Amino acid sequence: MIKALHPNWTPGRIKSVLMTTAKTQDVFKEDGVTPADSFDMGSGRIDLAAAATAILTFDVPGTDYVNHASDLWTVNYPSIYIPAMPDKIVLTRTAHNNCTADSTWTINLTAPTDLIVKVATSIIVPGRGNKKFTITIIAKDVPPGETRHATIQMTSGQRSIALPITIVRP
Repeated sequence: MIKALHPNWTPGRIKSVLMTTAKTQDVFKEDGVTPADSFDMGSGRIDLAAAATAILTFDVPGTDYVNHASDLWTVNYPSIYIPAMPDKIVLTRTAHNNCTADSTWTINLTAPTDLIVKVATSIIVPGRGNKKFTITIIAKDVPPGETRHATIQMTSGQRSIALPITIVRP
């Protein structure tokens, strides 16, 4: 469906909108009470209506999936999973605006208290253009062997996308 609506989009852009617009609210673990995390649901449940009208994408060339199979968090992927998180890591992501008008995105974070995620509080992505932004993740207070989940929520008007973050301390 997304390819039919946007025939010029790359597979990376299509995957991006499916992931970043997925629903995560009211998704629970097997007990029906505990909220699911990214290990349970990945990016969430596909929301085709939101994906079809998405204006912000993150593109990843197909070769990056092969060339960075062991360090996918370093490419412009619409989520972050670091299986052996050091004390600190700095990453970049590049958002692409698929509309002709500039769009302003407010950024909010959800993270446990022992995981620090730093990112700009807002970005402006030019119409049909790109905006690079930095994400700093500090996990020095996360105990060894522990896993933490966080989310970068980006909102522009009625539109909202999410980039999940999962780290594991060695």
